[in-house]
Amino acid sequence: MGKIYFIFCCVFLSSCAVQKSWVAVGGSKSDNIVKLSYEYRVFERPFISEQQGLNEAKGRCVVWGYSDAKVFGGSIVYCSYYSSDGSYS
Repeated sequence: MGKIYFIFCCVFLSSCAVQKSWVAVGGSKSDNIVKLSYEYRVFERPFISEQQGLNEAKGRCVVWGYSDAKVFGGSIVYCSYYSSDGSYS
């Protein structure tokens, strides 16, 4: 019984791990800022690639006429959910 429980837990926990990709969601060409974002659900454990995020920002910077991008600043976390009546908070 213990082995079955252990295997179930391993499968359940590993199924919650999800690879997420950074997406450019805003920024300012004149301020040289690209804002990136990713989303995940309540029981997901997101795995993100910082290199993929940097590549996404570099792509936007090249379109704007800049040659490179650097990571700076921190992160901002927004939590939102759908309530039982279907409204978004």
